[in-house]
Amino acid sequence: MRLYSLIGNALAAFLDFSAGVFVICLVALALGYRADPAAYIIGGILGMAPDFDVFYMFFKKKRVYGDHHQFITHRPVFGIALSSLFGLLLGGDFWVIAAPSCLFWHYLHDTEGFGGGGVAWFWPLSKQYYSPFRIASPEKSLMGQNQDRHDNWLEATWLVPSKKSVTEIAIGSALLGIVAINIFDWKAGLLTVDAVWMCVFSLWMIFLCSKAHV
Repeated sequence: MRLYSLIGNALAAFLDFSAGVFVICLVALALGYRADPAAYIIGGILGMAPDFDVFYMFFKKKRVYGDHHQFITHRPVFGIALSSLFGLLLGGDFWVIAAPSCLFWHYLHDTEGFGGGGVAWFWPLSKQYYSPFRIASPEKSLMGQNQDRHDNWLEATWLVPSKKSVTEIAIGSALLGIVAINIFDWKAGLLTVDAVWMCVFSLWMIFLCSKAHV
């Protein structure tokens, strides 16, 4: 099941990776910057960077425990400031804008009402999870209510077709398709979307078959 947990976490991070790649494309177009393949990969990594705490917990204790949005990587003030410094070190206006924009996307996605369970936007001034829809303490947030159920969440949401998994993978594959069209042509865009769905459907079928034989 550890392999399935790793796959489930990767699927859960797919939209953040895709959005990071898409942010690089948008900023490059806006600034007239020629982004190379490495830039797109870095953007994708930055887009899912706050969730490195999940992989850290997975490799340390073989499971995700507690509310991982309490880790420093999920503090927007820290993450956006650090990514801005990273962008400055990479050099140029492009990375100073692109790097924090990738992180901002992730925190927005993690905000309740935008697909996530809550983020403390105003930490260290407040530990409350803020969103346009409500303000909640970490314990009463969606993250708090579902902590220590991470593996169950992966099985019910990401390792099988669900409203959330289908929606986010559809958006993520579309974003990657748009980037492929911008770099190459419309055929490359369609091929990218098809490749994503072929991989995802294959993973879903393998998992469902394995569960049926347990």
